[in-house]
Amino acid sequence: MFKGIFKKIINRDTANAKSSLKSQSDSIKHSADFRAELWNDFDRRASIYGSIDHLPERDQHWLSSICYDGYVREQSLRWLINNYHKGDENRILLRLDDWVEPIRRIAQQWVLTRFNQLPFSVVKSNQKLLLCLSRKERVKDEPAWEQIINTTLAQVQRLDPAEFKTLNSLFRRFLYIESMKRNQALRSMILNDSDPVNRLMLITCPDLNLLTPEEKTSLQTDKSAQVRRQFIYWRLSQGETLTQEELLAHVMDQNPGIRDLARFYLKRDHDVDAYRLYREQSDDKFYYIADYNRREDFDLFLKGTRSSYKSTRQNCIRALINCAPERLRELDIPKLIRSNRHIRSMISEKIPKVLTVSEVLDLREAFQDSSPAGLIQFCNLLRQMSFPLFMDVSLQLVTQEDKKEHWLFLLECINNGRTPGMPGTPEIVQSIRDNLELLKKASNRYSLKDVQLVEFILK
Repeated sequence: MFKGIFKKIINRDTANAKSSLKSQSDSIKHSADFRAELWNDFDRRASIYGSIDHLPERDQHWLSSICYDGYVREQSLRWLINNYHKGDENRILLRLDDWVEPIRRIAQQWVLTRFNQLPFSVVKSNQKLLLCLSRKERVKDEPAWEQIINTTLAQVQRLDPAEFKTLNSLFRRFLYIESMKRNQALRSMILNDSDPVNRLMLITCPDLNLLTPEEKTSLQTDKSAQVRRQFIYWRLSQGETLTQEELLAHVMDQNPGIRDLARFYLKRDHDVDAYRLYREQSDDKFYYIADYNRREDFDLFLKGTRSSYKSTRQNCIRALINCAPERLRELDIPKLIRSNRHIRSMISEKIPKVLTVSEVLDLREAFQDSSPAGLIQFCNLLRQMSFPLFMDVSLQLVTQEDKKEHWLFLLECINNGRTPGMPGTPEIVQSIRDNLELLKKASNRYSLKDVQLVEFILK
């Protein structure tokens, strides 16, 4: 009787499914392991699978447990519970958030009687599902959910620390939060967590007791600048005044955000000027003067761009650009463009305001060598200076070097209305028209409608 009802419901759902979902079902239906596709997909419905008569009985119930019809879902849920096999818990737990209350109650009863008997491997394989359920209003206030949490926390406390670290970072964070609401048994694990955001829970979790001396020391010397900086903010928010000795150490930190924060409080609370301290340094910390962007230090910044330390070079280049952008020509711009993306990004912001179009054209090779997207960045600079020239160069790259990404970038700029710049010379305009004619002849690869749009911009 059940199979007949199931077949009727599935056929009805299939008839109502969209054609796009039908094509999706064709590819899924022939998958070697459709359960793996269902495992972390909590919104999929049985209707996209079409006929399932050819599947084994267990697989049919896996699919019917996500049928739109509540009667079919209930029958399949009962079958999976009565014939439980490892892995079926994924479908059973999902029904804790079913929109039909009697179905939820069936799943909740199974959790209350069976979940504490399951091995931890079941929890580990269903981390994403448990995280999803933790945000569901129909789930989180029920005794069944409390059973899941208590069982999981008890199992985690017995885990080897190395195995605990194999859990998903978000799931570990979820467990920390739940542990903090209870006996804080996982508190000792937070300091050794590999995720800086998780380590910060020691100061962000509202259920946490006062920090221990060991925790304070660990946060203060954490390898992550994000953690160290947030710990400083937290201490200040607690009304604590940082000692001069601490702040002197922080103004020499490699992280510019920490240095900036420490300089402010060092000056305000202790009337100590960090600039003078930097000038007294004999190593690369001397170049922390770049944080001040003082124009009179331009020659020192210029010297710092030749440092063997990447962070020093970047800080000095940033200071050079900010304090005296008009002197950009004094730098080896092609070399800086080829160096790394951070420096290239800083340089590119000022180039259109400082260099001439002719000087920018000479940088094409440097941009091309810098990265796979270098030519796009080069063309974007031209766009800011002369849109007709940008069009001409982009179309040459399309027609002569078959770089279709430049055609797409050109169309994006036109469609978004980003067409600034001076009028093009007659030679540039004619070159653009010639290249557009070539694209018309390649209409099998380039839309004629798009070509006509570009032609319209010229008028």
